[in-house]
Amino acid sequence: MAWATVFGLGRPKPCSVFILFWSWLNGIPKDFKSLVVMGVAALCWSVWLYRNIVVFYNKQSSFLRVILSTTHWLRT
Repeated sequence: MAWATVFGLGRPKPCSVFILFWSWLNGIPKDFKSLVVMGVAALCWSVWLYRNIVVFYNKQSSFLRVILSTTHWLRT
């Protein structure tokens, strides 16, 4: 669901993880690149954690929980 939202915003689908992150960082000013990388890492970690909750514990998750988890990881 989260990736469908990203690709729904007009971003092309990447053929590799490197190209995915490179395309995101290409237009970002140098001073902000580390912040963007941190945000993307927190988002990926949250998606991974909630994917595990859904798969291994058979619980439901939502896009809002992923976003709240992402903000939690960014704050810590």
